[in-house]
Amino acid sequence: MPLPLLFIALLTGLWLSGCQTLGVKDRQAQLEETLRVYSGTVRWGELADAYRFLSPELAQEQPPPEGLANIRVTRYEAADSPVINGDSAQVTARIRYIQQDRQVVQTLVDKQVWRFDPSSGWRRSNPIPVMQ
Repeated sequence: MPLPLLFIALLTGLWLSGCQTLGVKDRQAQLEETLRVYSGTVRWGELADAYRFLSPELAQEQPPPEGLANIRVTRYEAADSPVINGDSAQVTARIRYIQQDRQVVQTLVDKQVWRFDPSSGWRRSNPIPVMQ
């Protein structure tokens, strides 16, 4: 292969890998923003709104349960950084909450699985644990 063509092929390969890396970084930034909004939704007690983050198929199977108004979240913290593997990501959160009628503090470990859909972004693809 002549040197100019080799040089052009090398530059094209670097450019394409840069575009792919940029796409991964964009996807990671979208995940971080989605997780920030999701955690804020849970943290501020808008538990029924957390179900809007579910994938459409799962949302049909798991509507928000009754009694969410009785639950007050006192702490939500990510236990680890998101682990991204292609179009899926996993993150673990610890949620501390009180059922207001009982005034007992409980802690829940929420192992979240998120999937990327190009048309709707990151959506939770495993059920939201029931706070009881």
